[in-house]
Amino acid sequence: MCSQLATEIHGDIQTATIAAESAIKSVQVGNHGKAESALKGQLAFLGKTEEKAGEMINESKKMMNEAGKIWAEINKMKNEITDLNGKVDDLMVTKRNMETWNSASDFEYDLAKYIYPQGVPVTFGSIFANVMLWLDQKKNTPEGQEASNKWGALTEMFGWDDKHENVLYKMLKCKMVFRHQKIDFEANLSDEDKECREKILQMHSFIKS
Repeated sequence: MCSQLATEIHGDIQTATIAAESAIKSVQVGNHGKAESALKGQLAFLGKTEEKAGEMINESKKMMNEAGKIWAEINKMKNEITDLNGKVDDLMVTKRNMETWNSASDFEYDLAKYIYPQGVPVTFGSIFANVMLWLDQKKNTPEGQEASNKWGALTEMFGWDDKHENVLYKMLKCKMVFRHQKIDFEANLSDEDKECREKILQMHSFIKS
């Protein structure tokens, strides 16, 4: 609408300019009455043009107000999307951490089943630590020696050492620590830690097969 009014106003000004030039010519040839009549008509005409200009200004103000509201809504939506992206990132970190914990928890449970003789129950809690304690306590018994031989063969096959055990415990901490602190376990692993984790997963695949 503002564009249409601007076009009309521009046309009105051009018309008034032509009329004023015509009035000047009338004055020059001595026809003062005609000039006076023409100028009065143009003054009335320009009054209406002025009203159009005022209307255009009001419309422009309304458009500016609407534009301001639209920009505010856009910024609000951008902030909401940014906040949502942050929440999605946090959820993805939690998901990865829980998957890491699950893989470590499944590993130590399956390891216990693999090491323990038939009939020895797997007690939940610190399963890996309990397996190591049981091996030490039963090292002088036939069943303990057989289990120690199994564990020894696994450690030799996969090059298990203290570094692997430390990484296993880091993985097991994901559930109780990283979930609440929103720390990305994966992002904090060194290259050596990643290699140890890969060996743990390989050992897990082996004992399940």
